[in-house]
Amino acid sequence: MLVLLAGIFVVHIATVIMLFVSTIANVWMVGSDGVGNFSWGLWLQCNGTCTPLSVNSGDERLCILIGVSIYTARFTGSLPGLTSSHHGYSFILAWICFCFSFVIGILYLVLRKK
Repeated sequence: MLVLLAGIFVVHIATVIMLFVSTIANVWMVGSDGVGNFSWGLWLQCNGTCTPLSVNSGDERLCILIGVSIYTARFTGSLPGLTSSHHGYSFILAWICFCFSFVIGILYLVLRKK
């Protein structure tokens, strides 16, 4: 049981590190328009140089799960004006971290009962 708890702890630390990478990296959506490549993150849009994304409200803080949900709901297909666009590795990494966190939380609850 101690080995199982240690393994869960290691996976938890790895999940936190991957979540930081996913949040910091600016590759949530990737696309090209024939002239150049574009990438979007939670806060920046890059095309050679990076510019901040416009935020409509005064509250610029964005929870990682909310960011993943928005990118899933709003950017499922090709973006207008781009010949090809797809989700980047940060988006995929965020969903993997969400799944790992959910499973680890359930395992912590099960082990706590024992």
